[in-house]
Amino acid sequence: IMPISLLDVHSRLISEGIVSGEASANSTLVYVIKWMEGAAFDFEKSAVKVNRARLRKLGLDIAKPFQGQVFVSSQSN
Repeated sequence: IMPISLLDVHSRLISEGIVSGEASANSTLVYVIKWMEGAAFDFEKSAVKVNRARLRKLGLDIAKPFQGQVFVSSQSN
């Protein structure tokens, strides 16, 4: 587990093939920003499920409270 910047989350989403392009990476990154700001998510909604699944591949779980820094696994699962 290592700290990561928001821009690195964006680039890893693309480079690791988790998303197919910029628009999807941007959309998923918005979920990280909202999570960091304390937003509540409706985990029954399909868009939330999709973006949570993408982020979990990096080791981020938006269902858990934000702990002050973004940490991801050093390798995707």
